[in-house]
Formats: sequence, structure tokens, C-alpha cells
Amino acid sequence: MKTLAIATLLALGCITARAQNIRTFNNLELATSFSKNTHQYSLFWGESLQIKSPVPFRFTTGLRLAMNDKTKGIYPVKEGAGFTTLQFDKKPIYTTVAFPVGLELFYKALSIGAFQELISFSGKKKYDDAYTPLIEKEMLRTQGFSGIFGKKTNLTGGVYLAYTFSDSFSVKAGYNRITSTFTKTNETKELGYARLSDDTFTVGIRLNIEK
Repeated sequence: MKTLAIATLLALGCITARAQNIRTFNNLELATSFSKNTHQYSLFWGESLQIKSPVPFRFTTGLRLAMNDKTKGIYPVKEGAGFTTLQFDKKPIYTTVAFPVGLELFYKALSIGAFQELISFSGKKKYDDAYTPLIEKEMLRTQGFSGIFGKKTNLTGGVYLAYTFSDSFSVKAGYNRITSTFTKTNETKELGYARLSDDTFTVGIRLNIEK
């Protein structure tokens, strides 16, 4: 997914110079992603550039707002430092605002696509010992800023299939990988971080408004 942005921009630059039949759309998308451990509800507003020749594709970008939560339980930490497991006694809920890019290849009403958030921002929400076991003066919080090449990320990317009814309405289904990073701090320093990744099933609806 990390190479998607670079590949997309290169493809856009090479193909646009020769392309014909260019159309632009505003997109409004509502989607939900879910698995045993992670749930996400998202709203996307952006623009897509559709080119039918020589390769039919759509390039999309915009802003994506997501509300995320993880279920209660113990999570083994495979990516991070200072953690072997992370335990939640209550659901941690946090929101992100992200800048994604996407590429969609289509034939008539069917399309296959992929997207990846490049950067995201969250409110550095704090969790006390009501959410997770902590000692005095420790605090767990979400990562505030995420970049695609960083180690501490709250980013979502995915692949999907879509079916478009006329030109104005599409339904989508696929898989998203959601990463969630939690850092532990005390009053003076960071004590460690845990990045949890989860593959989720996603469904959504999209309105396509031609400009």
C-alpha cells in the first residue's frame, strides 16, 4: 500500500497527457469496516478524475473522517517498543481525519480499486486505568499525527470491488487494513508504543456527482 501513492501519481502524469474523454466527479461515500477486533465508520468527501482512454481508470483524493474502536481484550503486540501485550478493559474510541489517494480500474459498471491514507490526524485521545492497566502517573493515548512512512500510524488502506448504477450511485465491498497506534507516557517521557493492525471486511455506498 505504501507504493500506491507514488505509482498512482506516476500513472496519472503519464496517462493524462494522452487521455481523452476526461470526466470529473465529486464523491460522497459512507462506509463501515468490521472484524472481531476492530470497527470503523467513515465518511469520505473528495474528487475523482475519470479517464477512459487509453486505460479506463479513476484517480480519487479528498478527506476521510473515521471513527474507530477496538473491542475489549488482550492484544499481542508485534509492532512497537516497550510492549508485549496491550489490554483494554473498555473500548477505546478515537477519530481520525485523513488524506487518502485511490486508483480504480473499471469496465462498464464494474470496477476494482485500491486506496491508501497518506497522512492522518487524531486528537491524541487519552485513556486512563479505566480503559487499560496503568501505574500511577502513566497515560495511554492515540498517535496524533501519522505519515505513511512512519512507524507510529493511525492509517487505513484497502482493496475493493464496486458496482455503479448509472453514473451517480455505487456500492462497494472489500477489505481494509486498519492500523492503530497507542503510546504510553508518564509526566516526563514516552515509555513505549504499540501498533496494532487488523484486516476488516468493508461495505459502503458512494454518490458520484459529475461536475
